[in-house]
Amino acid sequence: MDHDARLTVLGSLNMDISVTVPALPGPGATVLGGAAAFAPGGKGANQAVAAARLGAASGIGVRMVGCVGDDDFGRALRAALVAEHVDDTCVRTVPSTPSGIAMITVDKDGENMITVAPGANREVGPEEVAAAGGGAAATAGGGTAATGGGAAAARPVRAGAGAAHVLVISAEVPCPRSPPPSTPRSTRAPAGSSGR
Repeated sequence: MDHDARLTVLGSLNMDISVTVPALPGPGATVLGGAAAFAPGGKGANQAVAAARLGAASGIGVRMVGCVGDDDFGRALRAALVAEHVDDTCVRTVPSTPSGIAMITVDKDGENMITVAPGANREVGPEEVAAAGGGAAATAGGGTAATGGGAAAARPVRAGAGAAHVLVISAEVPCPRSPPPSTPRSTRAPAGSSGR
């Protein structure tokens, strides 16, 4: 068994704020919902936690790379990673910037509406790409869009003998290579795809 196996996730960390409502609101409408539930999330952090849980018995280490704000949500997001045995040493705390949040409205049938305020996720840059690329011998895509340096991070890097390293790029932050807002809908991911 490879005891030096490691999976690195470069992606988003958000505090999810969920409210259940009888029916999703239409434009301009206000609806009353239940109590707000706060839970650590973000496509990147969720993948890192899932990988850590699956790899615990195999001794596969998981490392999260990304940015959070210097606020209570940022501290809670990092603490949640540590509690799940995810290495958070490459999660950068950005001063004077709020952590990312996802506002989730869910109706009685489980249909939802999600609005993401990326916050510190927008600060992911060369420092994070360099941290993620170290030791990554293979890549796998996932999530909404890679960060601005995603292409650089995706280049294979030679790993040590007997080591298995995988880099997963997963984030909701803008990428210079993303389609501009004026791109026709037919070239984008279909509505309801896993990219939301």
